[in-house]
Amino acid sequence: MDLSIQWPLVAFSLLAGSAGALAAFASFAELTGKALQARFAALLCALALIVVGGCASIVHLASPQNVMAAATNLFSFSGISIELIMLGLAFVVAAVYAALVKRDASPVARKVLAGATLVCGLGLAFVCGHGYVIEARPFWNTELLPIAYLGSVLPVGAFGYLLVGSILKIDVDELLALRSAVAVCAAASIASMLAYVAFVGFDVAGRNPMALYGGIAACGVAVVAVCTVLLRRRNTPGSLLALAAVGTATALVAACALRVLMWVASDAFANLFGLAASMGVLG
Repeated sequence: MDLSIQWPLVAFSLLAGSAGALAAFASFAELTGKALQARFAALLCALALIVVGGCASIVHLASPQNVMAAATNLFSFSGISIELIMLGLAFVVAAVYAALVKRDASPVARKVLAGATLVCGLGLAFVCGHGYVIEARPFWNTELLPIAYLGSVLPVGAFGYLLVGSILKIDVDELLALRSAVAVCAAASIASMLAYVAFVGFDVAGRNPMALYGGIAACGVAVVAVCTVLLRRRNTPGSLLALAAVGTATALVAACALRVLMWVASDAFANLFGLAASMGVLG
């Protein structure tokens, strides 16, 4: 297996996970009755991200034969088949929910679909990382990995929802009613990413200092935390738009950096394994 960074897979998990988180946050807004005007536009953005993420997955498969093989073995419940099932399920459920929002369906129907969309969205972000949990890769063989995959995109969805609302010029106070939920997403992201970095070890993670210090530490921890704190103050439409844009962008960078570190860690293990074999340590 080629353990160099597989950028189509990085793009797939980042885009699909972000889509799931954004759809989940729109569902949370529905369930809590806050900043409802941004739901439809946010769901459309999530659906678009799912489509683009799916295209990135197809790029990784490289040939029509591989695509057909993946489709044929859809219910083998391998890592890739589960990802594809969740991708399709999340898309369908979010699309139905978006249709209900557009048609202003009954509150009960909307809340039922919102709950389903929330579960499917978070589930999609989680399974995008769970497919990598295999014993043959020690730095991948931990449930901290899919938890970090999920956690890393939560602020993308949270700040992304505020960004959509700000672009639509929704009342600032309505959007800021969600700031506690944004703070929870940011805290979960920081905790989950740092937990995975600690599992890998800073010596291994430090093999890519740009990803570790620039992506995770600076963008994912420092900037996301600052943006979250600044939401507590009195904001103008312009300042909220800026905070939402910066928060979304830096959270995306951090989520990408986490995925890069996963590949860097596995490559480091492969190099160590190869060195041991060349020295005759493995017999």
